[in-house]
Amino acid sequence: MTSRTSENSLFRPLQQRLFALLWTGQTISRLGDTMYQVALSLWVLEKTGSATAMGLVLICSFAPMIVFLLLGGAAVDRFSRGWLMFSSDMLRALIVGGVGILALTNTLQLWHIYAASISFGFFDSFFQPAYSALVPDVVPAESLPGANSLTALSAQMTLILGPLIAALVVGFGGSATAFLFNSVSFLVSGLCLIPLLSTDASRAKAKRSSGILKDVGAGLKTVSTNPWLWMTIILSSLANLLLAAPAQTALPILINKFLNLPSERLGWAHASIALGAVSASIWLSKGNRLRRRGLMGYGALFLAGLATLLVGIIGFNVSMLGGTMALAALLGVLVFRGIGIATFGLIWTHTMQEMVEREQLGRVASIDLLGSIALLPVGYGVAGLVADKFGAPALFATCGVIMLVMTVLFSFHPVVRKLN
Repeated sequence: MTSRTSENSLFRPLQQRLFALLWTGQTISRLGDTMYQVALSLWVLEKTGSATAMGLVLICSFAPMIVFLLLGGAAVDRFSRGWLMFSSDMLRALIVGGVGILALTNTLQLWHIYAASISFGFFDSFFQPAYSALVPDVVPAESLPGANSLTALSAQMTLILGPLIAALVVGFGGSATAFLFNSVSFLVSGLCLIPLLSTDASRAKAKRSSGILKDVGAGLKTVSTNPWLWMTIILSSLANLLLAAPAQTALPILINKFLNLPSERLGWAHASIALGAVSASIWLSKGNRLRRRGLMGYGALFLAGLATLLVGIIGFNVSMLGGTMALAALLGVLVFRGIGIATFGLIWTHTMQEMVEREQLGRVASIDLLGSIALLPVGYGVAGLVADKFGAPALFATCGVIMLVMTVLFSFHPVVRKLN
């Protein structure tokens, strides 16, 4: 009986009705978002043929988050998290529905896309910290590892299924159909949130005499006085700079130009990363197995850095390995990259939820998210320049070595070694 309970621990949080609704709504919404991004890329490239235009769309999405995330985190701790998420979903449904109608009537213009992207970035500044802070409110402490794993699992699965479904939807009904599907997904997510609206209504009645800027300062103080928090946020930011940005920028170049394989093999590469992440999510749902979480989390980043280094080495030795063997080696290495990134992310999320008081969790989550995305635009630019000048293998090898060194250095801190 004990064994069966342990095996089902991944799905145990879904026995909590409020979390089941929250998770279901967000899974459907993420699927819609993934489809929207694919359809949006196709529409922008079809209408403009410009990579610069697509880059501006991404900038319009990132910039509001960088500006408003800290205020969003403070708002999450001052007002009802459920209502903030519900309002965000309804407004995004309205906006993306308008984009879909404009596309359907052939009146959609590029500036409409820019405006919609800016609004999405603004709403995400409130929605994402609210989700991170709301999960511990609706799930018992012993089920948190499983809840966090389910969240990561749904994110990975929608990344795999979203592009496939989007390709079919766009092929049969055009980009407008995918846009309208995303609007419906926001509506479904909002409806799933309705039973949660009363769970933290008391927060809206809390005293707010300190002022929202002082709340932001209190969140920054919480992070700066806890070595595990500020060190891990810095390391997470470096991981995005050294691991995520090169993978998104240079992996297609590595596969196409160095391995001399069709660009479609990029889908295999992303599927391998997702396979590793899904495996880690399932294993880490059994949170009672974790010991020495500090070293395990940083060790997982070490594994991801080592995998990145090996990607570069494979690229340097394609002629010796041969195309088929090089591809097989690359896919195997990327599975371990996915395991490392997902393990680090889940351990970090769970320890943050444990260490930070519920009243400040929204602010700390926003600081974490800001730290994670702040260097990404720089990373995209630098990775592209380095890959063009020195080659994709050199980029991956260099980034992997730097990540290994930084992870080892951070691991020497007593807080990391003692965290259990």
